[in-house]
Amino acid sequence: MLCRCSLRQSRIFPQSTSSPTPPCGVSVSASKNRVTASQLIGSTPAAAVRAISLPVHHCLASWADHSKPAAPPIVLVACSGGADSMALAVSAIDSAHRLGLPIHSVTVDHGLRPGSADEAATVAAYLQEMGACAHRRGPHLEGPSGTFFDEKPIFHLSPDLEGHGPEGDARTLRYGAIARLAHELYEDAGGRSTVLILLGHTMDDQAETVLLRLARGSGVGSLQSMAHTRPFPLTVAPGLVSADSPVEAMLLRPLLGVRRAHTLAFCQELGCPTVDDPTNAIDGPWKSADGSPLRRSAIRHRVLPAIGEALAMDPVPALARTAELARDDNEALEHYASHSFATAVRPLVSNEGNEGAGLALDIETIASLPRALRRRVLRHACVGAGVKAGNLSAEHLMRVDELMTAWKGQGPIHLPQLQVWRTKDSANRPVLCFAPKAPGS
Repeated sequence: MLCRCSLRQSRIFPQSTSSPTPPCGVSVSASKNRVTASQLIGSTPAAAVRAISLPVHHCLASWADHSKPAAPPIVLVACSGGADSMALAVSAIDSAHRLGLPIHSVTVDHGLRPGSADEAATVAAYLQEMGACAHRRGPHLEGPSGTFFDEKPIFHLSPDLEGHGPEGDARTLRYGAIARLAHELYEDAGGRSTVLILLGHTMDDQAETVLLRLARGSGVGSLQSMAHTRPFPLTVAPGLVSADSPVEAMLLRPLLGVRRAHTLAFCQELGCPTVDDPTNAIDGPWKSADGSPLRRSAIRHRVLPAIGEALAMDPVPALARTAELARDDNEALEHYASHSFATAVRPLVSNEGNEGAGLALDIETIASLPRALRRRVLRHACVGAGVKAGNLSAEHLMRVDELMTAWKGQGPIHLPQLQVWRTKDSANRPVLCFAPKAPGS
């Protein structure tokens, strides 16, 4: 695969002038005194370096140990140039080389501010100098390999792109760009190697996410926050997928047990250049719809310090622990809810006896379940009948639940893309029916 990166002068990154050759076989200008990531970290790294390099190495080594020798996993590390992702990227390049794994990096330019394209170019050049096959994606690059999605034209980010505000839209585009590149790497490997996508989220990011979701009234399913490891499905050519195919891609966050201060210390210890993104500042250029700071910036710069001052303690470890405990509880609830759903689900049969789109649930099977389980079963049913999970609210599920627990002959419940009603089946047993709405209704 062609690795496209050009080196440009940056106010943050020093200009390089020598020619290393990374694993993808593409050279880039760099200094004559070029040092790779493994040389930079060394065989006996300092404590500030070990705090990052060890969890990253353990993460990659565990995957390398369980892979087939003929099909090692492909490492793809996302790096914006901030301290978190830069520390992750340099550590990942070092570990991948020591383990004999192919290593790629991707830097996504969202086009949010002047100079971002140059910064993305210099980040990619630095990572290629460190030993990665560096890729860039963004709205300023020419040609299919420079767009966020090959099928779509070049465009600039807009706060109204998906209606989720600048933070949500930037995340959507960023993950889309990463998924597209992972898809290319998977296909280039013939569908034999899992792509390991590394993200630089830290314990501080975890704590911020918990507070954001608490403020929105989220349940335990949302409080579980970010997972250390989760599958990341790709859309690949059908001929590449077989019963023996590995998982297409995995999303890995090896730094969730690490503090943001540790990643900064890593970069300072090794002299790694970093990008200071003004959009993360409390007075940054992007604002919420009401003109106030972006929610995550407000949590980071105002709320967490205020909590720490009020409680005379650092709240981040406790909030991150809450996320871990919530994940354990959520996994248990999902296990039992999935079993209950499988027991209660029925085909949706019309009055003429024909099976139609949608599904039905046997009310007597689930009505006596604890409410937390029962509403998870209802969520499974709604999603199974065609509703996007993100369009379901607690209010929606409460109204559907009342068709079982507070039945007074009320009519159908209208949800996004779905209607739900209570009736009886051919055996005279009460059921809940979930059917997609007709187009335009």
